[in-house]
Amino acid sequence: MKKMMKKLIAMAAALVMIVTLLPAVGVRAEGVTSSRPSVGSITIEKTSQNASIPLKGAQFSIYQLVKFQIDGNNNYVIESKQNGIDDSIAKVGDSIDKIDISAFDTDMANANKDNTTFTPYSVDGETVFTTDAQGEIELQNLPVGIYMVREINAPTGENGVTYQKSIPFFISIPMTDKNGNNLVYDVTATPKNTASGGSKVVDVPTLGTDKTASIGDPVSYTITVVAPAKNSTFKVVDKITGLDYDKDSVQVVIKGINGGKDTTLTEEQLRGKISFTDKNTTDEIQNDERVMTIDLSDFMETDVYVGKTVVITYDAIVAADAAIGTGSNTNEADVFYGNDPQDITGTPKIYTYGVQLTKLGESDAKLKDVEFELYDATGTQITDTEKGANAEGKFVTDKDGILKIKGLAAGKYALKEVKTNNDYTLLTNPIEFEIKVESDINNPTFTITNNGTGVSEVEETVNDDAGNIYFAIEVVNQKGFTLPSTGGMGTYLFTIGGIVIMAGAAFALIAMKKRA
Repeated sequence: MKKMMKKLIAMAAALVMIVTLLPAVGVRAEGVTSSRPSVGSITIEKTSQNASIPLKGAQFSIYQLVKFQIDGNNNYVIESKQNGIDDSIAKVGDSIDKIDISAFDTDMANANKDNTTFTPYSVDGETVFTTDAQGEIELQNLPVGIYMVREINAPTGENGVTYQKSIPFFISIPMTDKNGNNLVYDVTATPKNTASGGSKVVDVPTLGTDKTASIGDPVSYTITVVAPAKNSTFKVVDKITGLDYDKDSVQVVIKGINGGKDTTLTEEQLRGKISFTDKNTTDEIQNDERVMTIDLSDFMETDVYVGKTVVITYDAIVAADAAIGTGSNTNEADVFYGNDPQDITGTPKIYTYGVQLTKLGESDAKLKDVEFELYDATGTQITDTEKGANAEGKFVTDKDGILKIKGLAAGKYALKEVKTNNDYTLLTNPIEFEIKVESDINNPTFTITNNGTGVSEVEETVNDDAGNIYFAIEVVNQKGFTLPSTGGMGTYLFTIGGIVIMAGAAFALIAMKKRA
């Protein structure tokens, strides 16, 4: 009772006067009248912290601290009060609209010192009321007066969530509407399980923004939340696809403690509080998700962290199994924040792209074991096996004359042919192409430079069995020299008569065909 009374002292300023009443917790007007009814109602709507989920099974009691009656002049006057409510009304007689709120602090302090116990209000013999499936309790025909509402038992938690009782608050019947012009007799309150002195709503976090990346590239993420009430559950559960966690990169910073300074939790403080689940290791993990769980509940056993901003940063590496093409690699997080799990809004996506090249010879012969080197815009050779290179860093056509390059970020690249089949000549110029993202990251453009000259846009794509999408290009060689094929980028016309073709000269036209 003493603990409860201490909370009441802190909340006493919420007690309101009839004419100049301040709104109670989450109050809205449901019926307005200018008459002098002798009864009203209180509806309690119990919701999760973000007000999105009604909570069944929360138990409340109400206490009528002051009861009003109507005198001969149609005014409200005090009829009775509970023990301990003395100073706030003794100084002003029967005039309700002049209740001394500052003296109410004294009443609460004296009641606490004297260990005063308030008597709960009874409806049909019941003093404890339970929220239904809609999270509601409706109490009708309550005599006009001032009531304290106290949560006796919090609802049962699910998925490991610890629910905390809301702070007691006061409601007056009647009270003024939000404009202070009319009296409201049917009052609705929406108490939430909140941190005393802390934020009620999780900050919209910054997980990052949509971007493109190559396989093997690190991607940085930030999650920002506010610590909940003391003794609350506080967990962040993060799920990613197509990326691997850099487990050594995780940092947790608590802002505004130790004299207002930001404090980074040490490795020792976080020991046993961060866990990782790799893909496909349990039945609960679907769609190749990797999961990171950060459980900070132990830190909520003291008041030090209550209401403080918590910033979690970490890196993830674009994985070899990342979705290629217009499919995205996602990052989603839930915060088990105080009393209920909440989705963190915003799902940043990482896009990475691929190219499929088909090398054909005379009569559309499929040229196997043709080797290419891949270079980025800086001239640096790309040799990653995760992107499709062999152990020597070369990209080699298979028995169908196909090579695949996967996991490329947007940018400019060049494929240089370094080995071809017998009787065929090497391409004179590298195959230069660009993956460009402009207004829509989900729909990049793919352009290619033909024989070092004209630039054409490629729209042809092919899909593999895993649903990855590759831009498709085709190179056709003729023995001894290279002739262009026709395709979506246009036809190059060559005048053969009267022209001496020098031995070793080669031309290549890169054409595109859509393959299913």
